Amino acid sequence: MKKYKLLIALLFFTPFVFSQTGFYISPTLEYKFDTNKNTSYSLTTTQGSNIDVKALNFTPEHVVFLGLRIGWQWRNNFLEIGYGQDRSSLGIKISANCYDTEKQNYYTKFITGYQSLHYNKIPIRAGYRLWGADTIAENKKFRWQGFLFGGLDLFIANSLSPTNGNTNGEFVTDPLGDAVKYSSIIYAPVFSIYTVRKTFGFMLKMHTKHGREINYSIYYTLNHITALVSPSSNYYTRSALTFTNYNGSVESDLMQANGTGVYITLSTNLYSKNWSKKKVKNFVF
Repeated sequence: MKKYKLLIALLFFTPFVFSQTGFYISPTLEYKFDTNKNTSYSLTTTQGSNIDVKALNFTPEHVVFLGLRIGWQWRNNFLEIGYGQDRSSLGIKISANCYDTEKQNYYTKFITGYQSLHYNKIPIRAGYRLWGADTIAENKKFRWQGFLFGGLDLFIANSLSPTNGNTNGEFVTDPLGDAVKYSSIIYAPVFSIYTVRKTFGFMLKMHTKHGREINYSIYYTLNHITALVSPSSNYYTRSALTFTNYNGSVESDLMQANGTGVYITLSTNLYSKNWSKKKVKNFVF
């Protein structure tokens, strides 16, 4: 939690800034929704029971990502490069009509899985101002500027070990206690270690009368341009699903996450030309 508190302090308890051009450092917080294209399906056991496998292709991440960027702001443009955290994740929800041998009744059992691989990210961004005033009107507390931006992201696997890995479960399908065992094993192919991806999005800059600048962004990461080890792969994270029936029959499938997603970002720009002008003060709009 200490690292999050430090970054929030940089975002909201920053020095007064009276110029919004020039070299800057930008601490960032990001939250991601992974977007995948897995297919939902159903299995029918020997006893005639159905097991539904639902792919959660819009998967919220379980953490907020930290990052730091440096850049240069012109009047109508900006260019920046940085470092941050990321994950390639997938979600699965499995349900079946099961039998409770103690209560002697049927009920619906759910197993929800979240699996991911941790990546480091080097983003390169270029933005262009679409609209917004250069000064704050006398009767206003803020001024707003809108920027369209795009760029490239270099993804580097933190390790080949999954951040969140295997899931196991069991579905008892009848009063005799016959069961279907379920396992999901995540693995990261070697050829997914490095890859470059395209991004595009929109940034809303808020400037206060006290000179502070808070940036709100939303952007989307597209499929990779090239995997630097093997261009044949589009996927970062793969999960092998296996259903083993009591009679020994096995059904298997593969879920995949390609790292695409929608990001919501909060950041601030700290300009070098202002670092020596004002001391850090309490945050007041």
